[in-house]
Amino acid sequence: MKPAPQGARPTGTDHVATKTNARKLIALIAAAGATGAYAAGDNTANFELRRDTMRANGRALFGQINRVVRGQLEYSPATVTAAEDLVKNVASYSKLFEPGSDVTGSKMKPEALANKADLDKLSADLQKAVADLLPAVQSGDKDKIAAAIKPAIDSCNACHNKYATLN
Repeated sequence: MKPAPQGARPTGTDHVATKTNARKLIALIAAAGATGAYAAGDNTANFELRRDTMRANGRALFGQINRVVRGQLEYSPATVTAAEDLVKNVASYSKLFEPGSDVTGSKMKPEALANKADLDKLSADLQKAVADLLPAVQSGDKDKIAAAIKPAIDSCNACHNKYATLN
């Protein structure tokens, strides 16, 4: 399979590659936590982990789940895997915003690190929204998924609008 251009949304059977990449990212996050590889002070590694996690979550939420809601992709086990991966990924969000990780190329605004309590609250809101999305996705009911995806997307947008440079 030919790799998609950077930033492209998965199409057709690309969800298989997305599933594989998401699994690799989850393993990386787990290994980082276990080994301390992304400890405070390793600014570039912290930034790269945040960037890769955000990209994987975008592919899961928009490239898989939201495409099912819009009728652009058939519901499948990959849809459930995407929701499960989201739950696992957002559980690690507090580790993704280490001081100094706003390196060149980071889209994080400096005020994100200055407002850690607010960032933690926004992360907790996202964790709840994604946890609520999982059973809707597992049900396979498109209406339930559509209702549950909106709070997850709104939660992502709340943080990104406040703490990310989106241009």
